[in-house]
Amino acid sequence: MVGDEVSAMAFIWKPVIMGYGCGVVLGLSTEYIVFTTGRPWWFVRMVERDWQRNFKRWIHRIGIKTN
Repeated sequence: MVGDEVSAMAFIWKPVIMGYGCGVVLGLSTEYIVFTTGRPWWFVRMVERDWQRNFKRWIHRIGIKTN
C-alpha cells in the first residue's frame, strides 16, 4: 500500500519536473537571443498597444473625464 503511494507521487512529479526543466531551457534561450540581438520590437509594440488599450478601458470604466 505504501509502495503504491510512493510510486504514484513519483509519477505525478516526473512530468512536473520535466516541464519545469524544459521551460527553464526555453526561457534562458529566449533571453539570450533577446539580449544579444536587442529589443524585439514586434513584442514591444504589441505590449505597448495592449497596455494603452487596457488603460483606456480602465479610464472609461471608472469614469475619468479627459479633454
